[in-house]
Amino acid sequence: MAETPPDIAEPTPPRRTARRVLLVAVKLTVAVALLYVLLRDMQWSDFRDDLRGIRWPWFALAVFLHLPGYLISAYRWRLLLVAQGERISLRKLVESYIVATFFNCTLLGTLGGDVVRLRDTGLGRKRGAQAASSILVERLTGLITMVLLAAAGMGLLALTGGISTRFGVLVWGALGLFAVSCAGLVVLTHPRVARRLAALLGRLVPPGGRLGQKLADALEVFRTNRRPVYANLAWALLLQVNVAAHWFCLALALGVPAVRETPLQCAFAFMAIVPLITLVLMLPLTPGGAGVRELTLRQLRQGLGFAATHAGAASVVLMGWLQVVSVLAYGAAGFVIFIARSFRARRH
Repeated sequence: MAETPPDIAEPTPPRRTARRVLLVAVKLTVAVALLYVLLRDMQWSDFRDDLRGIRWPWFALAVFLHLPGYLISAYRWRLLLVAQGERISLRKLVESYIVATFFNCTLLGTLGGDVVRLRDTGLGRKRGAQAASSILVERLTGLITMVLLAAAGMGLLALTGGISTRFGVLVWGALGLFAVSCAGLVVLTHPRVARRLAALLGRLVPPGGRLGQKLADALEVFRTNRRPVYANLAWALLLQVNVAAHWFCLALALGVPAVRETPLQCAFAFMAIVPLITLVLMLPLTPGGAGVRELTLRQLRQGLGFAATHAGAASVVLMGWLQVVSVLAYGAAGFVIFIARSFRARRH
């Protein structure tokens, strides 16, 4: 059984509660404003045909793909925890990810769920600094593989002539992203490099230097044993491919013509664009990314194979909503797990 989260065991101070309520209210206001701007020029008829034509087997596959995603994510985290001497069952970590999904869908951004994971597993109490460093490394490896996948997608699009942008621009863009990812890998696996960069940054921007030093301290545990980091990178890349496949299945569920006619090139496009969507959704601007997700998809709809028309805009917005529904299925399970653990904690 998971240890009692601090929010359950101890009453929250009124002042902190007021701040949380205000933050949620601000996020809801931003979400409503963004959705109003997005939907004010759309009609129900724009969505009706797409709703009637949804291919449910593809949507079911998109929903299912979250499950291997949770398994891979939990296994990545467990690799780093074991390297720090902390052994927690894979099942418990998967449940913690699902509980975090509930909070991501309601109040927090995807990064906010990391705090929930620490509390849900009890690591935030026992070994807070080390556990936080494992999540930090997990996030950094995820960011590096996002860049790698985007670079690979751009390069493959250039090679196959999948888009009209000049070949040279795509090649240089892919090489630039690859160079950035390699630099990130060097910093990630060489804490001394991170310390020197942090010292340099501290001379220019003192707060940034302190943050850099904390990052270097977090990475120090992996200085003599880098295998968990490399293994984490490999699994993180597989996870990003799974995320891109999830979005691709949603496009197939909507029967997007370009995805049906040129599936390989569209798959490369999703490899290049989905990491950007994931990065945007990490920003804790609105509950569950409401409004932010749909506006981002609308701006990127041509790259994803949707037409640059009102109908295309409606289709890509509907794809965003289908993605929300697919996540809510797991968020509901996370809510049940959270409530069950709360009752067990009160009994003990």
